[in-house]
Amino acid sequence: MLNENTKINRSLLHILAKHSQWREESVKDTMQKTALRPGLTQWLFFLDYIFLALGGILFVCGLFFFFAYNWDEMPRMVKLGFTQLPVAVLGIYLIVKKTDTLAGKITLTALSCLIGLAFAVYGQIYQTGATAFDFLKGWAILAFVWVAISSFPPLWFLYLVLLNLTMMTWIEQFHTNIQTETASLYFFGINFIAFLLFEMLNRFRKELDTHRWFPQIVSAFILLILSMNVSAYILNEYFNGSVLSRNILLGLSAVLFPLGFYYFYHIKKEIAMVGLIPFAVICLIAIFIGHQSGGEDIFTYLTIGGFVVIACGFLISFLTKFKKHLNEADNTESSQTT
Repeated sequence: MLNENTKINRSLLHILAKHSQWREESVKDTMQKTALRPGLTQWLFFLDYIFLALGGILFVCGLFFFFAYNWDEMPRMVKLGFTQLPVAVLGIYLIVKKTDTLAGKITLTALSCLIGLAFAVYGQIYQTGATAFDFLKGWAILAFVWVAISSFPPLWFLYLVLLNLTMMTWIEQFHTNIQTETASLYFFGINFIAFLLFEMLNRFRKELDTHRWFPQIVSAFILLILSMNVSAYILNEYFNGSVLSRNILLGLSAVLFPLGFYYFYHIKKEIAMVGLIPFAVICLIAIFIGHQSGGEDIFTYLTIGGFVVIACGFLISFLTKFKKHLNEADNTESSQTT
């Protein structure tokens, strides 16, 4: 029996339509009323949000382009005014309006980007001698407040990119002799902490389930870091590197590969990482086979090619069954609510 707590979804309506004499026109009308099939109102709402986000992006890009194109013709005070005025206006807007709306979140994102523009203009005018790392570090520090109060995963993702760029410039400018595996360990730490923070926050805020792309992209980058270091170890490319960092990365790979597969397969049930982790293992095994064969003859290429084709075939079959299992689970959950 349906009750007031029953969650209406597409699978539930399909089951009701299949096992009843519900007319097709009535089914379509119900799907539009429950917003399972978007109508004119939903499309207008979607376009309103899209144009709002696009307007924020174009506004920030326009300011960057304006300064780049008219830099030589602009007086010093005009440059400073044009960078600080948008920051002040957006700041006043956030004080007056709420930040939990989409407009407020996009405003926070634009404000975080304009802080970087203000830093760049100030440094260029007064020739402070700051390096790229100083610029990115200051940007990251000042933008942290806006990121912390935003509750907006797209802004979180941009901030994580900024942190990775800051780390990269720090290594390039002050630690040019750092070993590759040590640098990889730093990048792994930043992104793994971001992944854990998002997943911990997601346990208490279920609305973040609509932004599962964030942990999947971050975990894919972590998988890339670990896979590159394991492949470097297989190919004996670590000669004078840090043995401790190398062993830590290899140990993390041995633990996180199966643990990550279990997490995304049994707990989160997300097919993207369930496919990427075995594919990374297939690539590493192919690298190992090629390295151990020690040659570039036709037999080596045929062996690697045959292994990759067969392994990918099994992986595709597995993912197909996994997807079918997820669909059946959704249908079962829907039928239990009837």
